[in-house]
Amino acid sequence: GVDEEDERPRADPKDKIQLHQMIMTAQSKMGRGDKDDSKRLLERVLEQDADILDAHQMLGQMAAGDGKAEEAADHFRRALEIDEAVYGKDHPEVAIDANNIGQILQDQGDLDGAREAYQRALAIDEQSYGTEHPDVAIDLNNLAQLLRATNRLAEAEPLMRRALAIDE
Repeated sequence: GVDEEDERPRADPKDKIQLHQMIMTAQSKMGRGDKDDSKRLLERVLEQDADILDAHQMLGQMAAGDGKAEEAADHFRRALEIDEAVYGKDHPEVAIDANNIGQILQDQGDLDGAREAYQRALAIDEQSYGTEHPDVAIDLNNLAQLLRATNRLAEAEPLMRRALAIDE
C-alpha cells in the first residue's frame, strides 16, 4: 500500500519477509561481484516499501563507491530519518548514519557539514558507549582526518592520540 501521509509505498507485514529475502539475495550478488543485479533488486525493494533501511544503506554504499555522491547522500539521509524514527535521535545506529553522511559531505567539499555530522556521531557514541569504545575511536579518527585535511593539525592531533589510545 501507500502511506497516505507521505505517499511513499509501504509493504504489508507479510510482504516484508519477501523483501528481506530480496535484500539477502542482493547482498549475496554483491559478494559475487554482480553489482548491477544487486542494485536492481534493491531498487525493486524500495519500489515496494520506501522505508527498508538495509536497502537505503546498501544503495548508499554502492553509490558512494561509484562516485555518485548526491545519490549516496539521498540514501544515507533516508537511512538517518528511518533510524531516528525507530530508535530516537541519540542511538548508535544514528551515529553510523551520521558518519556515512559526514563522509559524503566531506567528499563533496562541505567540510562544515561533514564536521557537524562527525561531531554528532562522536557525541552519540560517547554517550552510548563511554569514551573508550572502538566506535568512539572510529568517530575520533573520522573527525581528526577531516581536521587534518583542512590543515587544522593542532585540533586533529589530540583526537588522533585518543583514537590510537583506544585502539591499543
